Amino acid sequence: TVAVLVRHEESCCKAVMDAQGIPALVQLLQRGGGSLAAHSAASALACLAADDRLGSDAQRLAREAGALEALLPLLDGVLGGNAAQAATAGAATSALADLCKGSSASATQLRSLGALQSIVGLLSCPHAPPALKTHACEAIGACAANDVSACDEVRRLGALPLLAKLAKGGTKQVAAAAA
Repeated sequence: TVAVLVRHEESCCKAVMDAQGIPALVQLLQRGGGSLAAHSAASALACLAADDRLGSDAQRLAREAGALEALLPLLDGVLGGNAAQAATAGAATSALADLCKGSSASATQLRSLGALQSIVGLLSCPHAPPALKTHACEAIGACAANDVSACDEVRRLGALPLLAKLAKGGTKQVAAAAA
């Protein structure tokens, strides 16, 4: 799949960008949380946004293609305990984190979409696996680091006690992300 290729082959990242593949990946997100295609597309977007050479261009193209809006519905369904939807939500929160790292435009847009409420909600979800909580912490951190108003929003939503609890009692990976 594209997600595997962009994760392991640097030339594939550039090829996806050159072929204007980001809008196609965003379209795949619309298949929903139970879809392997949506999971793979979210993972691919995260890899593209995290690429050192292409990251800012990938972030801009993804934002322009509507990736932030398309990723948000993938966070739903986790409360029911569905493992496939939780895995897709993890890929989506990872993509949101990578799309916001170093990008005030993405962070501001994510906040204005009301996404922080959904992401903070994942931290207290008993069915959310540790990897999902780790990515949620990273997304909150990336958004808050790049949008001053997001810091206020995170506090208003009551995320600080949740983050403190995860930093003390979560798995090592979740604790590191929450700190």
